[in-house]
Amino acid sequence: MEEDKWVYEIGKDGFAVVFPLIGLVISGGIAIALALANNPAVFFMSLFALFMLVMTLMVLYRQFIMKFLVGKNGFYHKTRPGNGHYYRYSELDKAWTAFGGGTNALYFYYQLPGQSPVRFYYNPMDDEAVEYMLSKFRSFHPELEEENEDWDYEE
Repeated sequence: MEEDKWVYEIGKDGFAVVFPLIGLVISGGIAIALALANNPAVFFMSLFALFMLVMTLMVLYRQFIMKFLVGKNGFYHKTRPGNGHYYRYSELDKAWTAFGGGTNALYFYYQLPGQSPVRFYYNPMDDEAVEYMLSKFRSFHPELEEENEDWDYEE
């Protein structure tokens, strides 16, 4: 992993934490004001503030824990602390993209020989990085280029 230079970092959007954080501050402030006024609506506003806290924590988790780094020779994928792994494009058996079932979500799939496919969600703004990875994969597996377009995986 050390020998590879990262060309792209997928899923890193520092702006994504702004909206849940603003919602948390506003709803938390209103909940505190309602509590100080002994208003019974504090319960509902507290639930909304709790929801915004969960959303903020989820975004922060994705920003600081999850990693998908794209390099010239391979990529690094980490979904939780301690499980990150570097994969070379030449090691992969298959790599493809697909839309999520009815949700218009974009997914990048990769598969190692003898293992089940791994799915990673990505935003349309990371499409260039995913195309870069697919082109690198195809350069190691030119015989799969036509077949690679039609792979689909159902969970």
